[in-house]
Formats: sequence, C-alpha cells, structure tokens
Amino acid sequence: TAQLNDKAENIGKLILSLSSDNDTLGGEIQRLNMRKNANTNKIDWLKNYLLQELTLANIDKIKRPLVDIQIKTNPASVKVINENEVPIEYRRIIPEHFEIDKVKILTAIKDTGEIISGIEIIRDRKRIEVR
Repeated sequence: TAQLNDKAENIGKLILSLSSDNDTLGGEIQRLNMRKNANTNKIDWLKNYLLQELTLANIDKIKRPLVDIQIKTNPASVKVINENEVPIEYRRIIPEHFEIDKVKILTAIKDTGEIISGIEIIRDRKRIEVR
C-alpha cells in the first residue's frame, strides 16, 4: 500500500500541475481572443476606409504584384420593416425549443421527495478531488 500511496500522491501532484496549466491557458486564451477581436476590428476599419477612398477616386479595381483589390456589390438581401405586413406565405413556423432544468428537478426531489416521471437519479458516480 505504500507503493499505491506514493503513486496516488504523484498522480495528485500531476493533476494539480495540469489544473494550474489550465488556469494559465484560460488567461492566455482570453488574451488571444481580445487580440483577435482587435485585429478583426482593425480589418473592418481598414476595409471601410479603403472602400471609401476608392469610391471617392472612382476606382473599382487595383492589380498589384502582391495584392488584387476589387470593389464588389453584395448579393441582394431582405430587410423586414414590419413583420405584421408580410404575407403569410412568406413566413415559416419554428417549433418551440425547451431544455430540461436538471437543477430544478434535483432541488424539488431534495425539498419534497417527489418522484418525477421521465427521469432517473444517479447516485453511484464517484470522483477524485485533489487540493
């Protein structure tokens, strides 16, 4: 059992180390997402700026050795101004969506002991906790 205790201790240390790595990675992911969003905003701004300048200069196309730039017209799209005026044949029914509130079910069972049809309570799961 001393061998098992040593092995368990080492695995526990590894779990703590990996958990710490995950915390660090979470922060890095957040930092990179912020950087990505900043780049996306800059790209959008530059595209709008270039579109404005080329439009003012009445230029539709620029061909250079490393880059081709072209002003294109977007495909037609629909903007709904008043939903109530749109004829019924241009509407579609989207079924209602619902999710089971598992926390509410567990709370009801704990509070009232009520048996709720369509569910099964799982009590035999086990987990390891490392601190």
